[in-house]
Amino acid sequence: YWPAAASTGYRHGLGGGPGLIQRVGPDGSFATVIAEIGGAPLNSPNDICFDDHGGFYFTDPKWAPRREDLSLDMGVLSPGSVCYGAPSGEAVRIDTEILFPNGLSVTDNGSSLIVDETGTGRIFRFPILDPGCLGEPELYADLGPDATPDGMCFDQDERLYVAGHGSNSVYVVAAGGGVVEEVISFEDAEITNVCFGGPDYCVLFVTQAVHGRVVSVNRRVPGMYLFPDRTAR
Repeated sequence: YWPAAASTGYRHGLGGGPGLIQRVGPDGSFATVIAEIGGAPLNSPNDICFDDHGGFYFTDPKWAPRREDLSLDMGVLSPGSVCYGAPSGEAVRIDTEILFPNGLSVTDNGSSLIVDETGTGRIFRFPILDPGCLGEPELYADLGPDATPDGMCFDQDERLYVAGHGSNSVYVVAAGGGVVEEVISFEDAEITNVCFGGPDYCVLFVTQAVHGRVVSVNRRVPGMYLFPDRTAR
């Protein structure tokens, strides 16, 4: 499902297709990598990030029911899954307790996985014990129920940038979590994802769903290099 907006030509999308993880090649070809885990189909894979062992973590939330106006009833959420796809092709569900797991990112030293819980506005840190094996989660930051955290990324000072879907905002969480140091505001309410790029990696790219556009913001501190490019620093 997707709502009618400028980015969709003001047409609703009804969805209904299977949840899949697919790989797109440089030539535009694509192949399905994961369609099910343990015989159970995926729900609606949402976000993905890679580790430096050749595997990747992804979130697989369960969507909330719709109200009469087609908005999501976030008060009636079921827990979704945090999953891991190994280089061998095997996939496992490694946490099934987060209410609408959404954006996620591996920390620069590879020791932790950060996952946001869109249903509550909380962000959790999981210790990575081994590739695809997580320890008990702890609260990393609480942005509040109106923040609706979505995609995320780190800068090289270990601050976490979190897209606030429906909040007009990107939240900048202090290194180590706990405190929101800065809120970057936008005209578009539906801020869905963020990433760093540009020649010096100091450009923050922000996706905006209502208007269907990508905007950029210059930052003083460059972004964290993505695996495996972090070794180039």
